[in-house]
Formats: sequence, C-alpha cells, structure tokens
Amino acid sequence: MKKIKVFNSKRVLSYLALSIFVLLSVMFLNQKNIYAKNTVENRTGYKKLVGYKVDKQTEDKKHVQEDKRLGGYNWGKFGARYYYSQMRPEEKNLYDNLYNRCMQLLCNENLNCQEEKKYDKYSTPDVSYSNNISDNDLENLITCFKLENPQFYFLGDSYFYGTGNNKHVSLEVYRRYASGKNRYAESEHIKNKLESWLGYVNKNSTSMQKLRRIEKVVCENTEYDLNSQMNQSAASVLLYGKSVCTGYAKTCTMLSNAVGNEAVCVISNTHAWSRVKIAKKWYNMDPTWDDNGSSSPKTNFFLVNEQNTKVFDRDKEHELYSLFRGEIKAPETKNDFMKPIYSSYYYFGKYEDLRNSFGNIKSDGTVDGVYLDHFMRNGMKEARQASDIFNVEYYRSHNEDLNKAFGNDLEKYYEHFAEFGYEEKRQATEPEQIQDEEYLSLYDGVDYSSVYNYNYYINKYPDVKKAYGGNVRKTLEHFVHCGMKEGRQGNETFDVHAYRRAYPDLRMAFKNDWVKYYEHYIFNGVYENRQTNNCDKMVDPITKLDGKDYAPVYDYEYYISHNPDVAKAHPDDDYAVLYHFVHCGMKEGRQGNETFDVHAYRRAYPDLRMAFKNDLVKYYDHYLKNGQYEKRQTNNCDKMVDPITKLDGKDYAPVYDYEYYISHNPDVAKAYPDDDYAVLYHFVHCGMKEGRQGNATFNLNEYKQNNPDLVQKFGNDNQEYYKYYIEYGHNNVQMAS
Repeated sequence: MKKIKVFNSKRVLSYLALSIFVLLSVMFLNQKNIYAKNTVENRTGYKKLVGYKVDKQTEDKKHVQEDKRLGGYNWGKFGARYYYSQMRPEEKNLYDNLYNRCMQLLCNENLNCQEEKKYDKYSTPDVSYSNNISDNDLENLITCFKLENPQFYFLGDSYFYGTGNNKHVSLEVYRRYASGKNRYAESEHIKNKLESWLGYVNKNSTSMQKLRRIEKVVCENTEYDLNSQMNQSAASVLLYGKSVCTGYAKTCTMLSNAVGNEAVCVISNTHAWSRVKIAKKWYNMDPTWDDNGSSSPKTNFFLVNEQNTKVFDRDKEHELYSLFRGEIKAPETKNDFMKPIYSSYYYFGKYEDLRNSFGNIKSDGTVDGVYLDHFMRNGMKEARQASDIFNVEYYRSHNEDLNKAFGNDLEKYYEHFAEFGYEEKRQATEPEQIQDEEYLSLYDGVDYSSVYNYNYYINKYPDVKKAYGGNVRKTLEHFVHCGMKEGRQGNETFDVHAYRRAYPDLRMAFKNDWVKYYEHYIFNGVYENRQTNNCDKMVDPITKLDGKDYAPVYDYEYYISHNPDVAKAHPDDDYAVLYHFVHCGMKEGRQGNETFDVHAYRRAYPDLRMAFKNDLVKYYDHYLKNGQYEKRQTNNCDKMVDPITKLDGKDYAPVYDYEYYISHNPDVAKAYPDDDYAVLYHFVHCGMKEGRQGNATFNLNEYKQNNPDLVQKFGNDNQEYYKYYIEYGHNNVQMAS
C-alpha cells in the first residue's frame, strides 16, 4: 500500500516564503528582451522520460472533472489531441484519466500531491489502466500526453507505475508544485504571462504573422541554458526565461494552439521542436535553432518542410523519434509555407532602402530574420514584392472572389496565395514578366546576374547548349543546381576558382562547397568589392588546422611542388593539402617546407630518438611545441649524431657501433634505414644470436678461441659471450680480436 503524505499549507512561514517568491518572480519577469546569449550551441536538451516501477495497490478514484475555482480559465486551449486521435480505445481511456487528474491539480489550490517516498519525489493521484497496455506503450503514451499538453507545466521528468489488483500509474510533479498553494500562485503568474504575450501576438491578422510573433516573443524572452531549472517544462521559459529546446518548443506549442493554429511538440532522441498547422497543412517551427540572440530570430526553421530541417541540421537532430513502433505518427510536413510569397534574398536584392537600413544577408542567417520581420510588419501592407512569382496588386486585381473577401487587407492576399493559390495555380504575376531581361538571371527569388549570364554560359559550355538549346529557364536551372556545384564559370567577371584562391577567410569557412562561394559573392562579396578573377596563385594558404599552426614545418607551395601526387589528388585546395600533410604526410616523414627536414631533425638528436622511436609525427609536434624555441637544428644533418647504444638499461657500446654495424650488414641497413633504435634492437635480439660483429673491436670467433674456459661454460649460446664481455671481459682485457 502506498502512503500519501501531504504538505501543511497553513504554516505562516510557507505563506511568507511564497509571497517573497511571487514578488521576486514578478520583478524578474517584468524585464524585457532577455535575448539568448548563445554561449552554448542551441542544439539539444530533450530528455526521455524515466519510469519507476513501484508496488501500487490503491484503488482508482472517480474521474475528476475540471474544477472552476480559478474563474473557469480555459487551460485546454493550450493543448492538442493530435496523438490522442491515433490511439486505441484503452489508451484513450488512460489518456483521459491522466488529463482529468492533471486538470484537477492545475485548477484546485486545495489539492496537494502524493509522495513517492522511495524516490523522494511527488506525483499526481494514481490512475488505473488496462492490462492490454504494455510497459513500453505506457511510456510512449505518457510521452505523447506531455508533448501535446504543455499546459501541465508542473509535470516532472518521470512517472511511477506498477501492478496490483490492477495496473496503476502516476506522473511526477516537480517538488515546488506539490503544494496546491504554490501551484495556484504560479498558475496565476503563468496565465498572466501567456495572456500578455497572446495580446502581443493577436495584434496580427494572419496566421503566418502570429506564428512569427510567437517565435520572436519566445526567443526574445528566453536564454538557452543547459543548467536551467525545470527545462523540460514551459515553466522554465515562462517563469525563469532560461531553458533548452523542450521549454522553447512547449511554450511555442502552447501559444500556437491558443491562437487557433493546432500545434504539437515533436522529438528526436535528443531534441524537441514544434509542428504547427495552417489551414490543412503542417509545418516545422523550431525557435531554439532560430534563436540568434537578437530581436529578429533566424528563418531557417520557420514554417519549413521536413527536408529543410535536415538541410540546416548536419548532426541529424531532427530525425523523428518513433512512437508506438511507428503506429502513432507526427504530422507530415511536405511544404514550405513562405516559399511562394517570400525569399529573403529576393527581398534584399529588390529594395535598396532595405539594404541601406539592414545591411547584407550573412551566410549564417543572422540578418535574414530582420528582412522577414520587415516584410511581416510593413512590407505586405506596402504591397512590396518578395517573390518572383507573386505580386499582390496583380493577384488582387485578377481574383475577384478574393477582392470581395479581403478588400484592402493586403496581408490576407499574401497568406491566401501561400495557403491555397499557389497549389491552385492561380496566376499571381504578369505573364509577360518572363520576357524581362531580369528573368534571365532570376531563379527561386535569387538574382544570379552577378555570377551568371545566359549567353556566356551556353557559349562556354557546349554540353549545356546541346542539352537545353534555347531554353532560358532550363539553362539557368542547370547553372543553379549543377553548374555551381561543379565550379563552372557563369559569366565573364566571376571566376569562382579565382575568388576562392583570393580569400583565405572564405576557404576556411566553405572548404570545397563551391555553391557557398557563389552565394557569398551574390549576397556579400559584390558589395564588398571583392576580387573575382585574375588570381592564379593561392593567396595566404592556410597553415592552421584544428587550432594548431603548422607554419614552422609546412608551406603549401613547397609541399605541392615536392609532392606531385598530393597536388594531383587535391588541386587548388589548400585545406585538403594541409589536411593531407597533417594526417598522412607527417606519418610518412614528408618534408613540408624548405627549412624543416624531419629525418635530419631525428638524426641530430638522440634524446628525441630515445623518446619517440619511429613515431615521426612526434618529431614534428616536438619542434612545433619546443624545438623551434630551443633553436634546434632542422636540416643539413646526413649522419646519425651519437647513435644510441643503450637498450633496456644496458649499454652495448663495448660490442656495438651503429655505423660499423649497418656498413657491414647491408640487409639490416636496408630493413631499418636511418633508424638507430631498430638497428640496435636487431643487433641485441638477432645479431648476437647469429654471431654478427657489432663493432671493429669485438669479434666473437676470436673471443671464443682466446677464451676456451668460456666456450666450456657457454657452448653455442652466442649471446652469453657478448654479455660476458660487456659485463667482465672488456675490463679484464680478455682478447676479443
């Protein structure tokens, strides 16, 4: 039998502490614009539920209907039933009972939580469920329940389940909310915060504007912090302004549902974000990854399809987690909502006044949000065009049904085309527009005229001319989707290879991604007056890799001129050449510049040979860290300096000399070139057994002839003669040769 312990809510000190907390919380939450500092990459933070198996014998209570003690506030508007609608009847029954239990806790200030003493935690009242629900399905159901009911902010990160006469389950409640008085105070606080934000959001007339405002308000008031309190709950955002992806997503989901756009949280193994519905279609919305620490979040993850979430996610954090063995699915997202009506690059290129105000769009997306926010706030009202396929004045004048419905509310025309008109193939621009000169270089909202000219391209590349003939659109499409990836030259003034050679900052940023060089020039370089041709030699080839500068041992031009195999494998690619030197060339002992010869460095210093043996990489590393500052010799050393004679603490100098041994044993010299350690090792472990002569003064055969007593003692064990001579013989002047 599980015992239930309740808080004594009548203590005066509890009221005093609570009052102080509320006062401080209000003071804190009145601060505005708590932008994310981005000291940590805004990437992951979702935590899977933890299930604790306990012995539960309590009887299930009657289903509790919503308590109206808080004035009948509609908390349900913040949740959804998308996952619920896909469940089996027995699963829906459990879901409903959990919902009633949680709603009771949310709305009743006099109800305290029960204690799970074994785990020092608190939980909701027990709910029984069907034996047909497996332990794994139970975990999935609770996950779904929490993802689409973020209004239950007090729920913790675990649950408690077990078997008795019937199966029972309860959900963890954060300790601070075990008391009904605390929940009441913070529910009021959260409600007021949500209503305040909704007032800001609902000033907009279209769904897309409201959803952008939601993303903005969440990002403006939240700092990404892996150590934030209750970061798997929307409370972390609404009360403390610090959270991880789960808190961002749940708050975004609550607000979206409240303004009438159905939304649910979706998850991968480590990440959480939102999917929202406009009209009949679903879209991704990830405020965590769009948060850039400013009042205009990025747009990479705003109302995009599943494919686009993965374009900007190299770590695959947006790979959906499978729920109920894939039987319950997240909403499908096949469309980009904004694409038919808005391109930040088109908008940027078309309006000089905006460029003068906001500056260039950066490749990391830190400025594109400013352009989108202007479009949402002012651009649509001003009938500005942000896409090559949509002109609002044309759309309005050629669609009488829409004119009757929307009148002068221009924003509604934009949203209608994005929602319906684009798929209905309604004409939204002048048909003759495609004959304009601008059309020859305009594609998907981007003007490629600074890097592309139709006539130049087809004349330079006969294969393109043969494939597409006089089809202007197909030719431009080839350049955008194929030519740029292949590094083809699109006009007379922009040579992407020259552009790449001229700027080490771009090479470090973009490596071999040719498309990014074109994009950089289109959106930045052209305004920075960067050089675009007549650069045949790499300017300032990079010498740094993973934070280490290899300049003391490496020079790009020297390396490719002395290693034609590398130059052939990585033409015109200073990053790949340096990578080869670091990961292959140093292991192979290749010379990286004119002044440092690793073999000469090795020959010159017996202390390094004793320490590093044949690990050539360590000689380069030693010189980079120490040798260059110690002014050590790095070349012009053709002969081994002080070859080692000691091995495993024993000095073999009385019977061994490196130069003598390799000159009289060419097989050894060939097997171990320039390696005094390996040669000595061979002598000790092979040469002595074979009776090889190690220096000019010790001859094994003569030693045996001159010392018959040793022959009687050691017989044919050749090694013993060498050892005896080292230990005793050379001091007693026993004849060795």
